[in-house]
Parts: sequence; structure tokens; C-alpha cells
Amino acid sequence: WMAWIPAMPRLRSFLVASLVLALLGIPALTQLRVEGFQGDGRLILFWNRAEPNAPSSQATDRLRDAAINDYPQLLGPDRNGIVDDVKLARQWTADSVHEIWRRDVGAGWCGFAIRDGVAYTLERRGSRELTVAYRLLDGSQLWEHGDTVVFDTSAGGGGPRATPTALSDRVISVGVTGRVTCLDRADGTALWARDILEGKENLVHGVAASPLAVDQRVFVCPTGEGGPSLLSLDLETGHVQWRAGRHRASYASPISATFNGVDQVLVFDSNGIAGYGSATGAPLWRFLWENSSRTNASQPIVFEDTGRVFVTCGFGQGSAMVGLRQEDDGHWDASPLWMSNRMKCKFSTPVILQNAIVGLDNGMLAAIDVATGELIWKSGRYGHGQLLRIHDRLLVLSEQGELVVLDWAEDRPRELMRRAVLSGKTWNHMAFSAPYLVVRNGREAACLQLKLQK
Repeated sequence: WMAWIPAMPRLRSFLVASLVLALLGIPALTQLRVEGFQGDGRLILFWNRAEPNAPSSQATDRLRDAAINDYPQLLGPDRNGIVDDVKLARQWTADSVHEIWRRDVGAGWCGFAIRDGVAYTLERRGSRELTVAYRLLDGSQLWEHGDTVVFDTSAGGGGPRATPTALSDRVISVGVTGRVTCLDRADGTALWARDILEGKENLVHGVAASPLAVDQRVFVCPTGEGGPSLLSLDLETGHVQWRAGRHRASYASPISATFNGVDQVLVFDSNGIAGYGSATGAPLWRFLWENSSRTNASQPIVFEDTGRVFVTCGFGQGSAMVGLRQEDDGHWDASPLWMSNRMKCKFSTPVILQNAIVGLDNGMLAAIDVATGELIWKSGRYGHGQLLRIHDRLLVLSEQGELVVLDWAEDRPRELMRRAVLSGKTWNHMAFSAPYLVVRNGREAACLQLKLQK
């Protein structure tokens, strides 16, 4: 075959051109890397980039001296993705969103916690997993504290998953391998640390549950098979106060709730959702809700006044509204009020809007009726991103890194604005400390100033 090539000019030209293109393409291919998969399983490729660098902000003179509200934990003050005490502008134009700063960050799928003008997050740089504090007004780094941690998955990639919790004087972070660290909020000095896996095997995608702080307790979720699925740690020392649950924790974070006067911590584990007494960890009730992959990552929605809890998980399973009732003998009953296949949220968390539950049903925005679970509307494909409701406006951070602001016209969503704010796969929750919206993914972070209602 090679001997015939000189006698075949066209084939010779084709082979030479192919060889040249291949040689030229090899250096370019070495700059590509696989960054896991999207929520629907499609492969993601990105060009290699440099390590995180300093911000390039040039707009700090236009910032206000202080933000209106804190956003101290996953999904905000009430851990429900709702900010009700601030109203966004009624009219939206290109000037309604102003970029304050942008910077590279290390890998990770957690969001930011914001307190007193400082934004805290976790990220991986090289082989170090870091808790990092950034000044909200200009994106400059104030401090970092880290440990040597290497953790990667083919689908989810590397880096931590859990959003830290910022208290008045300290920050609690949970790493992807289960290391809980309590840091001084002023300078990042470690006050205590604990390994919550305690030698047990980690989940496929690592520990993702964000810490919950209530009074002098820190609630975290180990992920070992056979439990415990919930730990109560002393805020001052990190010592274990009690262990609860025999089911393996999944990726959802613990939630505080009070039903019938009983303070509880709710955990959406790999088997379903359960409630435990806050003071003792005593098991109170359990509702079975699982799928074939044992993946429950979406946060439940709590209706304390009516004794209901909403759960959704995707991966072949839908959603359910669970009714809780305490009998005269103290026994708790957890029964389904309705079940629906109209809302399957893999790892985004829906929000309440009027009388509807609004969420990303397998990547498509949908609303179901709170009372019945029936579909109200379905409109707009945003992928497996995240939601945030600011009063009567819904913000969607799409899986592709687009920020979408929606209003409601005749009970249907209407896009007021759509703008690309991040590059690449974006699974991270947003954080809002009015008027500043802080967003990030596994590559970069940005602070956006939103126009408020006058």
C-alpha cells in the first residue's frame, strides 16, 4: 500500500495534509481535559486554565458601604432558597445587573455563605481543600485554611460539595472526605476539626451535606453504610453529643423544624426522610422515599404550620407531600398526602411561590400545586441548575451558567432578563446579600449588583 502512494497524487496529498493536521492538533489536544458530565450525562470538555489569580475589579467605588442582609448558610437564612425582605426592580434592562468583580476559584460545587460583608466558600487548589474568605465588595481574598485532600469522580469532578455555615464569630465547613472544621471567622484559625466518616467508606460523589448550626449544636451527616446518618457536635469543642440514624446519609443537608412543639432535625438520607429530636437524636418518624441509585440530593421543603414536608429526588422517582401527625401516646405518623411524577429534581432545590412548588423537573422549569401535586405549568429548559426566589421574582442560575430573572404573567413565567454570568457547568447554589448576588461554579466566581425596587 505504501509503495502505491507515489503513483496516486490525490491520495498522497490527502495523507500528507492529514498528517500535518494531526501533528498540529496534538499540542491543542493536550490542552483539553474532561470535566465530568452534565446532569443529563453528556460529557464536558474544557481547555486547561491557570491556577486562581487575583480579582480584576475596577468598580469598587460604585459600591455601597454595606449589604442589607446576610446569607449565612446553604439556601439562605431559613434554608429554603427564599429572600422575602428585599424587592427587585420592576423593570429590567441591560443596566439592571452590574458586574462588580470576577475571579478564578478552585474546583468545587458548593456555594457561598455571606456574613457582615464577607463571602465564604470551599474550593480545591491542587491537592489542597480550602475554606476561603473573600471580601464581598471587591473579591479580594482575606484568608484561607486548608488540608491536603484529593478526591475526584468521573461524573462530578473534584473539589468540595458542601456550602459552609457562617456564624457570628466562626465558620463551619465540611470537606468532601468528611472533615468538619470550625474556624475563627476573623482570620481562619482552626478552633477544632473532626472526621465524621470515622473510618467508613465515603459516598461515590463524596460528602455533600452542608452543616446546620442551631444554638450550641452543629448537625452534620456522615455517609457510612449502616449509619449513623446524623451527628450532633458541640459547637465549642467539636465533641460528639449523639449519633442517630442507621440508614446511610445521601447528599441532602439537615434541616431544622418544629412540628407540634417538638424541635426536630430532618435528614433526607438514602432511604427516605426522617425526623430526629434535636436535643437527644431520638428517632421520631420516617417516610420511605428512595430510588435505584439511593441518591437524594434535593433539599426538602418544610411547612411547619400545617405539619407537612415535601420531598423530591429524580433518578426515576418523583415527589411526595408527607403529612406528619403526633398521636396522643407520642407516636408520630408520616403518611403521603399525595405523590407526583411531575416534579423530579435531581440535585436542585425547588421553592415555594404563591400556591405552587416551582422547580427544575429533570432540567425543565415546572410548577405543581401545593395542595394536590398536579402540574400547573411547565416552561423553559435550564438544565440542572439552581433557583433563588427574591420576593416575587425567581432567579434561575442555569447549568450552562446563565442568570435568568423571571416574573409571572397570567400564572405563567415570563423572562425579564437572561445573561451569561459564568463559563461552563454550573451546579452551585447562589447567595444573595442585597443588592449583591454572588455566583460560582468549579472554575470562577462573580459578584453581581442587582437593581432593587425604589
